Amino acid sequence: MTESRGSYTPSSGDPTQYDENGFDQWGYTAAEKQAMLARFATRLTDQPGTMAALLAEYRRTEGISEEALRQRLQISPEQFSRLRLCLVPRNDQFADDVRRLSEISGAKASQLANMVHQVSSFATLPARGVRYVRDATPFWS
Repeated sequence: MTESRGSYTPSSGDPTQYDENGFDQWGYTAAEKQAMLARFATRLTDQPGTMAALLAEYRRTEGISEEALRQRLQISPEQFSRLRLCLVPRNDQFADDVRRLSEISGAKASQLANMVHQVSSFATLPARGVRYVRDATPFWS
């Protein structure tokens, strides 16, 4: 016999509402929805222009784990998933976009702006620029 997934009847159309058994209008619990969002955010890691990709690059350059990054931002796993689902701030509306990311995730806007700038500055460097300097023949030889 299959388990009943709940009988949610939305009163305001708010997808964050749950019935008395803990199910939303699609029959998912909050934990199930969070797990799905986290999996989707992980898939976005390879998509340029997403915060998932930017935060993955930040983690790589800093050599820190996802948990350490969340602690640095002082946000929960749910907030971290929401942040990773967003697009990177646009240059022409940077302050407004960072402010909105801060509202969505609960992270400090100044920290997010610094992370975006740090990763963006690395992205503008030539991918193999250091190699050419290291392998160059010194001018005095």
